[in-house]
Amino acid sequence: MDLKEAQARPANLTSRLVQVESIRGNEEAVCRLARDEMESLGFDGVWIDKAGNAVGTIAGTDSSAPRVLIDCHLDTVEPGAADGWTHSPYGGEIVAGRVYGRGAADMKGAMAAAILAAASLRAGGRRPRGDVFICGSVLEESVEGGALRAAVEENRPDAVIIGEATNLGLAIGQRGRAELVFEVTGRQAHSSSPHLGINAVEKMADLICHLRGFEPPFHPLLGRGVLALTDIISEPFPATSMVPHRCAVTYDRRLVVGETEATVLADMAGVLEEMARTDGDFRARVLIPETDIQTYTGYRINLRKFFPAWALDRDHGVVEVSLAALDRAGLAPALGAYDFCTNGSYSRGVAGIPTIGFGPGREEQAHTIDEYVEVEQLQGAVSGYRELLLALTGTEHTEED
Repeated sequence: MDLKEAQARPANLTSRLVQVESIRGNEEAVCRLARDEMESLGFDGVWIDKAGNAVGTIAGTDSSAPRVLIDCHLDTVEPGAADGWTHSPYGGEIVAGRVYGRGAADMKGAMAAAILAAASLRAGGRRPRGDVFICGSVLEESVEGGALRAAVEENRPDAVIIGEATNLGLAIGQRGRAELVFEVTGRQAHSSSPHLGINAVEKMADLICHLRGFEPPFHPLLGRGVLALTDIISEPFPATSMVPHRCAVTYDRRLVVGETEATVLADMAGVLEEMARTDGDFRARVLIPETDIQTYTGYRINLRKFFPAWALDRDHGVVEVSLAALDRAGLAPALGAYDFCTNGSYSRGVAGIPTIGFGPGREEQAHTIDEYVEVEQLQGAVSGYRELLLALTGTEHTEED
């Protein structure tokens, strides 16, 4: 299979992947499909790893050359109300140059393009110098990087490509994510005599208003961090004739480079201390909760819900090599960064591996009704991944490429 043939096939493979429902935690069937596809295309090795990721490898010609892993998560969010879709969320319809369905852009299209790009190298006789790994990872929508960690530790790549949508541009960073839970403690009383209690919901309302004035730090590439209220709950609930004694809220805190668990919590603790100085009845704490989740194989992921931001300098060697490779693919990529969080939070943010983002589709298509990826973008992604794999493994460029 040469490059031209590989470019003709990604829409069909994307459609087949979309047709397999794979809501986070239930990815076994789609991982098996990805595994079987890589086997049929003659990958040198294909397996399901301990976390449930579908992994395929094309062996390089030099065991000392850099190893490169492309990560494309295969889990999706729920489709939402089916009657809101014009195209079936699991139909994988190819209409007017687009593949429609849940996960088409986020990010089964990238997986299809990556598989076919790697296969074209092997079938075309253009082996990369270093080993290449294509990873269809699981549970990214729940814990970014939690399952990818297993693939990274097993295969030890020297560079990672995140296949999240970039409109065929080059992402050299991303904002991170932390979950912050604020708990306010009051004193229960009968609602006919509220003065005898301390209303935790009212105290929380004061805190929420105060947090509106908090300004997260700014980063020149990633922009400003975010603090967004996502839910609130009080106790007791339902509170029949009772002043609530406890209230908890959750905030989604989008992070920039340099922020750590300690600095984020210290910022919020400072806010709570300021509130307590002006209100003697104010009692509150803030924490980053832990999650304990299992993949479909039973692999357990236990971590705090803190996923760091990362960014590469414009003059980093991996960025320079990647830009040149994408230029050779005829893509003229724009440099940018992801607004959302990706598995790169582990590969770069925790493991420190040079990481870039490149993928078909537009970031704003993720999680939308009538999600789609354009066929032309899929074809461009095949070319882009192929050139990136050759360049990042140190394979010498020839005119035939």
